[in-house]
Amino acid sequence: MTNKTENAARMSTRTRTAILASMALLICALGTAWGYQSFFSGRYGAERKAVSALKRLAMVEVEYDDQGAVVELRANSARMTDNAASHLVMLQSLQRLNLNQSGVTDKSLEIMGALPELRSLYLERTAVTSAGVAALASCEKLEELMLTECAIQDDALETIGQLPALTLLSLSETPITDAGMFHLQSLPHLKTLYLRDTAVTGEGFAMLKSSTDLRLIDLSDNSINRSTIETLRSFPNLERLYLGRTSLTDELLPEFIDTLIRFNPHLRGLAIMEVPITDNSLTPLKRLAELPDLAVVDFRETGVTRGAFQELIKATPEVNFSAHYPVE
Repeated sequence: MTNKTENAARMSTRTRTAILASMALLICALGTAWGYQSFFSGRYGAERKAVSALKRLAMVEVEYDDQGAVVELRANSARMTDNAASHLVMLQSLQRLNLNQSGVTDKSLEIMGALPELRSLYLERTAVTSAGVAALASCEKLEELMLTECAIQDDALETIGQLPALTLLSLSETPITDAGMFHLQSLPHLKTLYLRDTAVTGEGFAMLKSSTDLRLIDLSDNSINRSTIETLRSFPNLERLYLGRTSLTDELLPEFIDTLIRFNPHLRGLAIMEVPITDNSLTPLKRLAELPDLAVVDFRETGVTRGAFQELIKATPEVNFSAHYPVE
């Protein structure tokens, strides 16, 4: 009888312990769920509502970090207007914003300029002007700025020149001139620069001599001269250079090739398609073999004949040339 009583007591104790443990786990689970709900409905709830509102107005792609904050947003259609962009003000953790070919105007840049974590801003082919760019002056963390085919003027470069963290800048197909380039003299971290089809000449390009870490430079469809070539000496880490449809002539080519060999030894890719060079440039062109890392040269539509080109590729066996010659 005593054994039965003791066994019953032990079972009762274990039962009570199990019940208490279950209750404790339930309380913890409820507390965690409440905390989770409170966390997201508080700090990030407003972000989720803003994203939902955006998606009702435009085609939007969003990425979140591990904590649930919106860190990247892409909206590349005309439906992304200033009205839709007004919801961006709630995305205070946003780091990367791609609004290429969207319907935003200068009004939206006032909001973007107030995003404290913004590091990448793509506004290619939008209605943004210099007035809107001025609102970005407070974006001290901005590393990438894409303004291709925007109607900005030289005064926009004054603001851009005050963005100390910039590593990538595209001003291609904008009406900027040498006068505006003066403002870009202090961009020490710049690595990638697109200046295709502008009114910038060698004198304006020379304003970038202090950006010694440049790795990619695109000067296609521009007027270049000896000042351009001299400035290339300032970029020892240059890897890719685009000079297609420029005024690179037989007269300039020997100095140009010599500069690449002496000052740009890490060059990997070169584009000189549709430049007015002829067979007279064959000898300096053969010196491309002296660039140890050079792998690709875009050589389409130059004035070099097929026979001279065949000599060139024999002299530079490590280089892959892209060239088109009519079938004979």
